[in-house]
Amino acid sequence: MPLLELKNLRRAFYGLEVLRGVDFSVAAGGITGLIGPNGAGKTTLFNVVSGLVPPDGGSIRFDGREIAGAAPDVVSRAGLVRTFQVARGFPKLSVFQHLMLYGRDQPGESLWQAIMGTRAARDREAALAERAWETARFLRLDALIDNPATALSGGQKKLLEIGRALMAEPRLVLLDEPTAGVDPKARRAFWDEIHAYAAQGITVLVSTHYMDEAERCHEIAYIAYGELMARGTALEIIRQSGLIAFIATGPGADRLAVKLRDAPGVTAAAAFGATLHVCGPDREALKQAIEPYGHDPTIVWQEAAPTLEDIFIHLMGTARDNAPGA
Repeated sequence: MPLLELKNLRRAFYGLEVLRGVDFSVAAGGITGLIGPNGAGKTTLFNVVSGLVPPDGGSIRFDGREIAGAAPDVVSRAGLVRTFQVARGFPKLSVFQHLMLYGRDQPGESLWQAIMGTRAARDREAALAERAWETARFLRLDALIDNPATALSGGQKKLLEIGRALMAEPRLVLLDEPTAGVDPKARRAFWDEIHAYAAQGITVLVSTHYMDEAERCHEIAYIAYGELMARGTALEIIRQSGLIAFIATGPGADRLAVKLRDAPGVTAAAAFGATLHVCGPDREALKQAIEPYGHDPTIVWQEAAPTLEDIFIHLMGTARDNAPGA
């Protein structure tokens, strides 16, 4: 049984169907990457699943329990947690204070009991403090545990967001573009930590714009204009795409993208640095499209397996626009 299962999930804003009957499931114990262009519906999907926005229709089952339209606290108590930016919460609190705050089931009551000297409450606070230290060490934030959140780097703040979610001891964590604005070194470290705590049995659903991050997920789902268009491992999606790709290298190869983009048989033509990727479902039609440019001795054409980015550019071109009247 999937840990999270969405059936015919729908949500509209001011006449715009942001989610259009999404059927989607997340298997327990893995990392599922949700990718798609801006405005695809990724954040709305996260908002609906985490209880911030009610769905217009469809069902959401978490661990076999219906949670569609449930309040955020009900959803979190079920074991599903979504990370939120530190800046939206309490930016002046220290790393330790953040972890302690988000680890309490009833923050005010348990802290008050501990202050008043209730032994059971003191014991719970001591255990919570130990878990906060362990979480900080796990995320390599222990040297910064007394620092305020405002003093952390962008990558460190992202790790603290994960730490806060981990303190709730979740079964499923939703990470909405967690590495946006983070430098490449911090992004790699961040993903190392995601895999490390996924190995502890925590399931992850993460949205990203980066194809290298998508390839680090156990499974990928592509959403565009509110519709799920492809799903599987990176290798499965490449195999199922049915796309043929040719790559051109040489001086000026990238400039041919504009000329080939609308050629018969071409569904995607995109420059990647100085190289050009041209894709389509029909090999012969694709060969005919590039044939006029095959006589330049400075440009070398080679057939190659399409990349994930090739496929998603192709899928974006075939997606149905969800704008009213489109």
